[in-house]
Amino acid sequence: KDSGWMEALFSAGIGNYIDAFSIHVYTHDKAPEDEMADECYERVEKIMDNYGFGGEIWLTETGYSTATSSNNSTEAEQASYAIRTKVLWDNYLKENGRNGEFFWYNLRCGGTDAADREDNYGVIDYSYQPKPAFNSIKLYNELLEDRAFDSLESSGSYHLFIKNHAIYFNKTKII
Repeated sequence: KDSGWMEALFSAGIGNYIDAFSIHVYTHDKAPEDEMADECYERVEKIMDNYGFGGEIWLTETGYSTATSSNNSTEAEQASYAIRTKVLWDNYLKENGRNGEFFWYNLRCGGTDAADREDNYGVIDYSYQPKPAFNSIKLYNELLEDRAFDSLESSGSYHLFIKNHAIYFNKTKII
């Protein structure tokens, strides 16, 4: 939530020396559409615009832990949130005329403690068994192939569904 460090970097001229800027966004047990992520993207965009930075922005860490302790997500939510987060990120890039990258944290769970948040971010469990999020990401990528994100139009709550090999977000066909 604190963007003072980023403001300080850009005011010192960092934009003249980099091609891309990286951010980490975690909303923990909140849905990807929660205002927290949007507010973060808006703060970052405002700072980059204020300093004329036209480079890429990379979301190098985002994810949802399936730990059994409070303020985490279920495996079903993680599977759904993974795709919704990616679609919303692609929409952010398109709306702001930016290029960027997206990195999910984490491929494999870091341990076996079911209650530990850090042990449960993976889309593959500690014993290398795929969790539902692994399969949803795999299916999404297979369906996307090399198609580019086009647009997102929505109001109210968001729903992603697949019908006849096309992906719909709410009722808007995105591929």
